[in-house]
Amino acid sequence: MSNTEIIKSIKNDFRLGMNGVVSTSMRNKGMDYKIIFGLALPQIRTIAEKYPQSQEVATTLWNENIRESKLLATMIYPYSDMNISVAKEWINGIKYYEVSDIATMFLFSKLPFAEDLIMDCIESDDENKIYFALRLFIRLLINKTEITSSTTDKVKSYAKKYSKSDNITIANIANDLIFRTED
Repeated sequence: MSNTEIIKSIKNDFRLGMNGVVSTSMRNKGMDYKIIFGLALPQIRTIAEKYPQSQEVATTLWNENIRESKLLATMIYPYSDMNISVAKEWINGIKYYEVSDIATMFLFSKLPFAEDLIMDCIESDDENKIYFALRLFIRLLINKTEITSSTTDKVKSYAKKYSKSDNITIANIANDLIFRTED
């Protein structure tokens, strides 16, 4: 099957699983994707398992303004092919916390330069990047990935600052990180 046929098949799978009620709810809550099929994560994972990992297909899906395409892209991108430049491009394109959650779980936590990505994002003024950095750090903890003490110290320091954020989502994840790293 060609990449074009794979993408067409994936989109057909999205259509078959479409949930109009969830899609409408997400749109009403401010998600401004071109298309939202309303699929749940287990549905997206099942679809991803049907297809081979492919940098080309994943990149095409990532570049579409379709919720499910972005989420599935993180599941089928071969992490051994990801480089730091592409990773930073993808991070810059993340608009919603849900995408950070899924991307850190399925892709970014598996990269050998995950700590570099954390350090690059933690000092940002962009709340999406801050959230991404905190979420990625927590994912590394969950995966029991070895993290340098200098990264841990710096991230904990920022987490204390962000724990007082007016953005309740940032404050909550910062407090979760603090809790997980208490001695």
